[in-house]
Amino acid sequence: MAADDPTSDLVAQVRSYSRAVIEAELRRLARRAPGLRPDDLKVIDAAVDELVESLLLARLRSLPQHAARLQRLFGREDT
Repeated sequence: MAADDPTSDLVAQVRSYSRAVIEAELRRLARRAPGLRPDDLKVIDAAVDELVESLLLARLRSLPQHAARLQRLFGREDT
């Protein structure tokens, strides 16, 4: 996909937003469950990241014809 491709732009935005949410939730989980080791959190992080990839990002990549509508759904109307 080209650098100015709205689908790749949307995927990058959703990826960035997803990472921010995952990281915030992992910090919260670490506070609420102090018995979790860093390795435990890494496993959880990898599993959730895989879910984001398969349930969100892969599907966004497969729908380039709907990129403009999906960008509006995610609050991006400037493209």
